[in-house]
Amino acid sequence: LGLQMARALARAGADLVITARKLESLDDSRRDLETFGHDVMPVALDVRVEDSIRTAVEAAAAA
Repeated sequence: LGLQMARALARAGADLVITARKLESLDDSRRDLETFGHDVMPVALDVRVEDSIRTAVEAAAAA
Protein backbone atom coordinates (compact mmCIF):
# COMPACT_ATOMS: atom_id res chain seq x y z
CA LEU A 1 0.00 0.00 0.00
CA GLY A 2 2.79 2.43 0.87
CA LEU A 3 4.62 1.84 -2.41
CA GLN A 4 1.42 2.37 -4.39
CA MET A 5 0.85 5.69 -2.61
CA ALA A 6 4.46 6.69 -3.22
CA ARG A 7 4.06 5.90 -6.93
CA ALA A 8 0.94 8.06 -7.12
CA LEU A 9 2.75 10.94 -5.43
CA ALA A 10 5.75 10.55 -7.74
CA ARG A 11 3.46 10.55 -10.79
CA ALA A 12 2.00 13.81 -9.47
CA GLY A 13 5.49 15.33 -9.33
CA ALA A 14 6.47 14.88 -5.70
CA ASP A 15 9.96 14.28 -4.39
CA LEU A 16 9.82 11.50 -1.81
CA VAL A 17 11.28 10.35 1.48
CA ILE A 18 10.73 6.61 1.93
CA THR A 19 11.37 4.72 5.14
CA ALA A 20 12.00 1.22 6.42
CA ARG A 21 13.86 -0.27 9.36
CA LYS A 22 16.72 -1.35 7.08
CA LEU A 23 17.99 0.91 4.30
CA GLU A 24 18.90 -2.01 2.05
CA SER A 25 15.25 -3.08 2.00
CA LEU A 26 14.45 0.20 0.22
CA ASP A 27 16.80 -0.33 -2.74
CA ASP A 28 14.21 -1.80 -5.11
CA SER A 29 11.56 0.74 -4.13
CA ARG A 30 13.99 3.63 -4.58
CA ARG A 31 14.97 2.44 -8.06
CA ASP A 32 11.31 1.97 -9.00
CA LEU A 33 10.30 5.41 -7.76
CA GLU A 34 13.26 7.18 -9.37
CA THR A 35 11.91 6.16 -12.78
CA PHE A 36 9.31 8.91 -12.37
CA GLY A 37 12.11 11.48 -12.55
CA HIS A 38 11.97 12.90 -9.05
CA ASP A 39 14.23 12.75 -6.00
CA VAL A 40 13.79 9.75 -3.71
CA MET A 41 15.52 9.76 -0.32
CA PRO A 42 15.59 6.45 1.58
CA VAL A 43 15.80 6.83 5.37
CA ALA A 44 16.13 4.17 8.07
CA LEU A 45 13.26 4.40 10.55
CA ASP A 46 12.18 2.15 13.40
CA VAL A 47 9.00 3.64 14.85
CA ARG A 48 9.59 1.74 18.10
CA VAL A 49 12.71 3.84 18.80
CA GLU A 50 12.21 7.53 19.58
CA ASP A 51 15.73 8.52 18.47
CA SER A 52 15.13 6.78 15.14
CA ILE A 53 11.97 8.83 14.61
CA ARG A 54 13.76 12.05 15.47
CA THR A 55 16.67 11.25 13.14
CA ALA A 56 14.34 10.35 10.27
CA VAL A 57 12.33 13.55 10.64
CA GLU A 58 15.50 15.64 10.75
CA ALA A 59 16.86 13.92 7.64
CA ALA A 60 13.61 14.48 5.76
CA ALA A 61 13.44 18.13 6.82
CA ALA A 62 17.01 18.72 5.67
CA ALA A 63 16.35 17.19 2.23
